[in-house]
Amino acid sequence: MPYINNYNAMPAHDWLPPNEAAFDSPASMIVIAERRNNMNDPAKTVIGQWKGFSPFVETSTSHGTGSGGGQICPGDTYRFATWQDVQTTLTTGSSKDVPEVVRVKFDQHLGGTNYAFFDGHAKWHRGEQTLNPTNFLYGSQWYPTPNPSPLSATSCH
Repeated sequence: MPYINNYNAMPAHDWLPPNEAAFDSPASMIVIAERRNNMNDPAKTVIGQWKGFSPFVETSTSHGTGSGGGQICPGDTYRFATWQDVQTTLTTGSSKDVPEVVRVKFDQHLGGTNYAFFDGHAKWHRGEQTLNPTNFLYGSQWYPTPNPSPLSATSCH
């Protein structure tokens, strides 16, 4: 079974990872989940092995590039992804993995899947439990910061 990382705790190469002190509750922060192999579209669009996921949906960009939807950058606004967002993407046959959290295989084992948390424990949950707005298990905000190193920095979008 392939696994996928939560960019909010283990960001892509051009971002600095947060340390445990940044999180309100490390025991409630999903870091790794089981990866969906492909989208539910008729073409079975493959989700790249290198991809992680963000549990948030960008709603606007600080640099005026539209209504968002991509990687969160400093100054952008965003919201928590919802179970309805996931269901809409998966049931419409979309080949787009937006929100990125649809890359998680939410129904791998008896209607749920296994998750590894920042404090090291693992637990089975149903997808809707992880996206519950009153107990959102992917972090209470966007934690990573862009890497200031000119050697590794890329444009934010």
